[in-house]
Amino acid sequence: MMQTYSRELRVEEIEKLKSGITNINELVKTGIWNWIIVSVITLIPMFILFNVLGKNGRIIYLIADQLLVITFFVKNLKLFDTIKTNIKIKKAIKEGHAEVTRIKANKAIIRPDSNNTSQGYYLDIVNNKTIYLQNEYIERLHFQNKFPNTEFEIVKTFANNRYVDTIILGQPLSVEKEIAPFSKEQYKSGNIHKDGQILETPIENIN
Repeated sequence: MMQTYSRELRVEEIEKLKSGITNINELVKTGIWNWIIVSVITLIPMFILFNVLGKNGRIIYLIADQLLVITFFVKNLKLFDTIKTNIKIKKAIKEGHAEVTRIKANKAIIRPDSNNTSQGYYLDIVNNKTIYLQNEYIERLHFQNKFPNTEFEIVKTFANNRYVDTIILGQPLSVEKEIAPFSKEQYKSGNIHKDGQILETPIENIN
């Protein structure tokens, strides 16, 4: 059985969302200090070759060095992505609603990892359909011996479908079988199942 409904975000869920907001000021400060340290290190060769490079050579070296260093930090700090994420989280909190998907299952199949990702889980739902779940949050529950489970809820923000929590309501569910991982060819072609995908196939026919 799978049912989706909406409700207000709970206090603890709002706190979880808030914990995902990055302090931009601290991020920028850390970036500036790292930029200074890396700049000092990368400029050492210029000072060693100070006389050899000459005035024009030193200017060219300095400009090229700083362009590379700044480009590296802008790319790795992901400042703009972080700002966008903060805006989305704040919007979801302000909107205040959650979209909850409740799943009840009787059968489970595991597909091991073959591409440095978390392993996947197939669970039977209504009308001979199967849902495929594969994400780090489910994997954590698996290592806590809580997943697969007979009943659970996946909570996401209503505003922008951001993951909030997985609430366990049932009992651990025994895995019926383990099937082969997706092959490299399947990954390359994109012929794989994605997290949350509903398959119009009975779980008994999954292979």
